[in-house]
Amino acid sequence: MQGRLFKQCILLQKSGYAPTLLIEGNPYNTAHDVTREAVRGALLSVSLSWQIPVNYSANKSDTAEIIMMMARQNPKEHYIVPRYGYKPKTLRKQQLYFLQGLPLIGPKLASEMMNHFVSLERILNASENELAQVPGIGKEKASKIWRFIRPASQ
Repeated sequence: MQGRLFKQCILLQKSGYAPTLLIEGNPYNTAHDVTREAVRGALLSVSLSWQIPVNYSANKSDTAEIIMMMARQNPKEHYIVPRYGYKPKTLRKQQLYFLQGLPLIGPKLASEMMNHFVSLERILNASENELAQVPGIGKEKASKIWRFIRPASQ
């Protein structure tokens, strides 16, 4: 009714998870003045165009039971952290964007690091002492960045 369904489908698709739409009760029997054909068309669009399965439950307890069943059938933990919004176009901006994904690195420090090291490869291979020489990065911050980049075994 508020025009949010397809916007929500976009967000579900971008989530990195396996989305599903669970409808509680009869979708054709609502207090809203919507035709049966409009509801059916929207649900078919969700299912066919957006490739999001549509499931139905009779009531609250049925909904809870279905959610629990879904959780048991898909016990894997997902560690996907999506990045929404700005997507840089130029190589330099992509490199700066990459660096800002490191802990404690904002736009200014990312730029300072690129100016100091010239390439991502040199930044990623830098020692703690080399990182600490970048203006704005002290020993403590350099240590945290270095520990983030390096596996614990090194």
